[in-house]
Amino acid sequence: MAEVKLSHIKKSYGDVEIVKDFDLDIRDKEFMVFVGPSGCGKSTTLRMIAGLEDITGGQRQRVAMGRALVRNPSVFLLDEPLSNLDAKLRVSMRTEIARLHQSLQTTMIYVTHDQTEAMTLGDRIVVMNDGVIQQCGTPMELYQHPVNQFVAGFIGNPPMNFFPVELMENEGRLFASSESILIEVPQPQADVLRAAGEKEIVFGIRPEAIHDAAMLLAENIDIAARGTVEVVELLGAETLLHVRCGREFLVASMPSGKEYHPGDPIDLVFTTDRMHAFRKRDGRSLLYGKMGGAA
Repeated sequence: MAEVKLSHIKKSYGDVEIVKDFDLDIRDKEFMVFVGPSGCGKSTTLRMIAGLEDITGGQRQRVAMGRALVRNPSVFLLDEPLSNLDAKLRVSMRTEIARLHQSLQTTMIYVTHDQTEAMTLGDRIVVMNDGVIQQCGTPMELYQHPVNQFVAGFIGNPPMNFFPVELMENEGRLFASSESILIEVPQPQADVLRAAGEKEIVFGIRPEAIHDAAMLLAENIDIAARGTVEVVELLGAETLLHVRCGREFLVASMPSGKEYHPGDPIDLVFTTDRMHAFRKRDGRSLLYGKMGGAA
């Protein structure tokens, strides 16, 4: 068995707290990825597991168990192993690392700042920021049900679009409205948002949940936003459109086939059952889970 248990570990350098109350169980044979921006504490956490850094607060006995396991080849620790490779070789090496994990059936703890590496390699992912676990879950859990705005913006490429909106009732229907967008909130989400009691929220929508109204065959569709194409990125299977909607900017992912040009007007439709909603004051998701979830 090669489980690694971390119980309320901390790390400080002087008065600066780098890792804050880190609590996590890593399962036998699991591929666990630590991901987050530079300076978030992920490499420091890995070094504490390896015994290369002393621990400041936490249960040293349980961490010592993890250290002993690390000295056994049944656990592998990898700290940004692909960071200096070119893009093509990174993709190739990601595949090789995944194959290695499958063939060895060992526990791996992998640190990266690249969310693509995290999503493609990890059985579970720990998203960190400012020394704190923001969320721990499978790649799809993090992608579909982020517990806060940080996770929602960090996981996914291109990142999620965010708009400040006001929630308004009209004849029993709930709408999210800003200067540039107007969408009806689907009933299940509407009930949750009514119960939350927030009038002003941050609305989130991923680029692939935004569609060109002119490309849809459905009739009488609700236009969520009208805008102007500013930048077109051709990526082969998809086209990324950077669209200005009033004072707001968003990125929409369109299937390749239709040509777009800067300056083109465009009407946009949102897949509203894939919307996200966050509390303005702390970024907490109003629809999914709770902040700091770490299974």
